[in-house]
Amino acid sequence: MAARGKYDKENIAMLIAKLWGGITDDQFDLLKEHLEIKKYKKNEIIYKNEGTPEYALCLIAGKVKI
Repeated sequence: MAARGKYDKENIAMLIAKLWGGITDDQFDLLKEHLEIKKYKKNEIIYKNEGTPEYALCLIAGKVKI
């Protein structure tokens, strides 16, 4: 999902909520509470296939190689 503009928890949570088809206000608050914003450098590994995943990853801007 690509987005333009300000990348703060509020705006990113709104983008994710829209992607999920809408969520309740309580769910939105919970999403913001647990949301982490991370930036990665070019060619940096962002995911390793080790163990059981514990988190979801949502690309807000940029591109990745698989």
